[in-house]
Amino acid sequence: MTQIFEVPVEPAPFTTNYPGTMDWTTVRAGFWVGRFDGRLAGVIEERWTGGFIATGRDARPLGIWATLWDAQAAFEED
Repeated sequence: MTQIFEVPVEPAPFTTNYPGTMDWTTVRAGFWVGRFDGRLAGVIEERWTGGFIATGRDARPLGIWATLWDAQAAFEED
């Protein structure tokens, strides 16, 4: 008999803090907040079915991307 244990993992906050660039913070697993020069730029949420949804600071959906990196790049175009 095989037992499977689920161990909750708390993601460590990650920020870059470079002036003039996007700064991404991991709020929880599958959810990131982006700031540009300290101001909210938007959020990215990982979908259960795959892909990443990016939403701008005005709550406007920017789209769905296959990778986190592509979703983050959408904010450079916004």
